[in-house]
Amino acid sequence: MPHIDIIKPASGSRLVQAAGHALLVGQPPEVLKGLKLSGHEHFDGVMLIDTRERDGSLMNHVEFLLYHFLFNLGGYASGKKLLLIGDVQAIKQAKRLMKITLLGPDPDQFKHWGSDPLLAQEWLGISDDAALRSPNQTILSVDDFFTTHTFADGQVQIGDLLIAHYRGKNQ
Repeated sequence: MPHIDIIKPASGSRLVQAAGHALLVGQPPEVLKGLKLSGHEHFDGVMLIDTRERDGSLMNHVEFLLYHFLFNLGGYASGKKLLLIGDVQAIKQAKRLMKITLLGPDPDQFKHWGSDPLLAQEWLGISDDAALRSPNQTILSVDDFFTTHTFADGQVQIGDLLIAHYRGKNQ
């Protein structure tokens, strides 16, 4: 069994260091500030949990954590991907949000929103010019930034680390 260190960078969040990984469990809005203040800002994965805020929204605030991983921790420059761990629906929702916030809207979204076609074309051009690109200059997709691991039968294996997700009255 690997040695496990657990750090609490913010209420509703834990940084779990085990088996060569640093996984951030729970991502409330203030977690990045807590990581920086604690001096433990390195992580290579986020585990999406089903904890909700008072208004019912999930506490999976991953966008600034992804930016920090890519640009401050060097993930983009080194070609490393952030581990994204959770159930299928949570991962799908997180990727959908990241597609809009990191890459910008696509033509179908502008059409769905009823945007002026000329304005939509202008913004699509800006998104294309500012897009993150691979070494061969192709525009990267959201999947290029993550390695996803989904729970199957309440468990997920990441290298030597086995993570179990229990749901129950006392959990």
